[in-house]
Amino acid sequence: MVVIKESDLTQEDLADGLMEWLSDHDDSKDEEEMERLAAMEHPIELSTIFPNTLIVTGLPVVSQEKYDRLLDILRKKLCKDFEKKGYNIQRDFKIDMPCDQEGNTKGVAFFTFSNHMEAVKAQKHINMSKFDASHTLKSALIDDFDRIVSDENKCTPPLNTFGFTRHDLRTWMFDSDRMLDQFVVRHGDHCEINWFDPLEREPVLIYNGERERAQGKRVWTDQKVEWSRNGSYLVFYRRPGIALYGGPDFELKVRFEHRNVQKAIFSPDEEYMLTWDGTSDCDKSDSSVCIWHVITGEKLCVFPSREISTMGTGILRFMWNHNGKYIARLNPGPEGNEILVYQLPEMELITDADGKPAPLKYAAERFEWSPTDDILSIIIPGTLDTPARLVLIEVPSRRELSARNVYNVCQSAMHWHPRGECFCLMTTICRKTGKKGRKNFYQLDIFRLREKHIPVDTIKIEDATVKNLYWEEGGNKRFALVVKDEEMSTCSIRFYRVSDEGTARDTVCVATYDLQTQMNKILWSPSGNYFVLGALSGEGTLLFCMLNDNDKLEILYKDEHFMMNSMRWSPCGRYLATSVCVPMPSQHVVASADTFRYSAEAGFCIWTFQGMKMYTARRENFYSFEFRPTPPPMLDVEVIDRIKKNLKDYSRRYDIVDEKARQEYEQQYLAKRKVTEEAFFSQATKLMDWLSKQERFAEFKRGYDEFFDEKNWEISHDLYEEVLEVKEEILD
Repeated sequence: MVVIKESDLTQEDLADGLMEWLSDHDDSKDEEEMERLAAMEHPIELSTIFPNTLIVTGLPVVSQEKYDRLLDILRKKLCKDFEKKGYNIQRDFKIDMPCDQEGNTKGVAFFTFSNHMEAVKAQKHINMSKFDASHTLKSALIDDFDRIVSDENKCTPPLNTFGFTRHDLRTWMFDSDRMLDQFVVRHGDHCEINWFDPLEREPVLIYNGERERAQGKRVWTDQKVEWSRNGSYLVFYRRPGIALYGGPDFELKVRFEHRNVQKAIFSPDEEYMLTWDGTSDCDKSDSSVCIWHVITGEKLCVFPSREISTMGTGILRFMWNHNGKYIARLNPGPEGNEILVYQLPEMELITDADGKPAPLKYAAERFEWSPTDDILSIIIPGTLDTPARLVLIEVPSRRELSARNVYNVCQSAMHWHPRGECFCLMTTICRKTGKKGRKNFYQLDIFRLREKHIPVDTIKIEDATVKNLYWEEGGNKRFALVVKDEEMSTCSIRFYRVSDEGTARDTVCVATYDLQTQMNKILWSPSGNYFVLGALSGEGTLLFCMLNDNDKLEILYKDEHFMMNSMRWSPCGRYLATSVCVPMPSQHVVASADTFRYSAEAGFCIWTFQGMKMYTARRENFYSFEFRPTPPPMLDVEVIDRIKKNLKDYSRRYDIVDEKARQEYEQQYLAKRKVTEEAFFSQATKLMDWLSKQERFAEFKRGYDEFFDEKNWEISHDLYEEVLEVKEEILD
């Protein structure tokens, strides 16, 4: 207590009477009393919390004779499980099992651990674990028991504002009996979704963002758009994140907040989505990669930017498996790179033989998933003394299905067959020639995964440089190999077939075609057999080709789309879209050299698979063209192959629908033309009636007749007919 005397105050304070407000109480006795109380022993308080204790129910009910036996079994089982999980829990934890008056246990036990963290770990493991075939244990912290059993603990599910239903996401597939294709174009400030009608040979607009503009928005989106993997959603990239639109009216379904997203990758079943903000390996970001649950908008996991790419610096390479059950990534470990395989939706690592979550311990350089199976192909780089190694791993069992060693590898690439039936390892091998010379040659190792012991065919190419390999879509096990003769400076395509008919087991070259030097792109049709060759970013030459089932190559048509830099097949393989796209402007780069290079020819063309041009359009600031994908077929591979072989029988009813639509279109066209013709003659009749009432009409009529009489003109009607086709068909 501070004692203030009269001498401590100023004359002004005394004049204001402040001395009267000060207390003259002396608390020295109070301080003595407080010191005396502090010296006294504190009273004992009863603790009402037990942070280190669990209550466990579901145990077997045994008699007093089996009490100790049950206690030993329970302790040994839990200690063994804790070691497998990697839990650092002391083995001397206390177990108490209460008994009734007859000495039988009650199926309940209390576990007391050395600290709270051990109790929490044990509770998570014990809860809902199997003790034996007929007993499942349930556990809870003893401090939470009253809250769990109380009436106030009512379960109220959280309100999820992002959830939506899938009932209308695929209605577009049933909007037309003719199975028309949809596509989206992005140009200028516009984003348009269209049908393509082959009868009218022009797009039919479905939606272009009118609803959003009516709400006051200047544009629907100012960045790129694309379809999801199966076409259920239209993905809009925006600065705050990703927005998904869907349904017949293209309504907003869900938003994902991830700033400056550069890439969104859907799982094959569209249940999950990965977003990446484009942060390179050298830049730091705590949320560079996010994994989302699409239907709820929930963020399942976040990864920082310091990831190793399997394709090089700054390139994202997380990979989904064929059904979206797993996602894998490459991670730097203490003993080299390792592959982490996570299981969805828990985002937990797959377990090893001991039941512990663990990565795949391979010093991998790259990896790929099989398109149809839970198989990983992993490339382990070699050194001067050790060969490069390819391993095929089954997930989650971690069983090695096959392995291959290749020496002196300086470059490698992996190519899976679309159905997962074959796998090709393409390697560039450096061989010494003489004392200082070196020469590269190329080796293809073809793995047959559907055959016993996975045999391997080897092809060596020493007379040319291999540029790329393209597996044919569909059921045929064929691939195209683009090679270049360095001495002649000519390119060609070699077609190989993986033969498995009868006793023949080999990969043989079945056809060859010499390319023009400008050709730099080959694109197989999704239905197989047909493919197109193109010269991108140049003269734009197009070659429409077919490789039939007998391996006979045929050039169907040749045309060009000058300066085209993109080619897209429709999902059914009926149409090909070529486009000249300018780069999308960004915050930092408004226009680049490519913008001025392609802007004069910006637009797109739609062709049939045989090369006939159906539609062409020019668009200023044309950014992208994307056909809407379709979900994978639900039929078995054997059924699809049988339908393809008997396609003429199955296509009859669709031919009838097409013919009916063609006739309706022709009738509508003729009716429209007739209405226009009648309107013209009606207007002409009115004009002649008005003209006949004029004063000098008789003079005009006389001069008109005299002019035609002098020329001796005759009016004749000629009719020309030509038989285009005669077809005989037996009707049932």
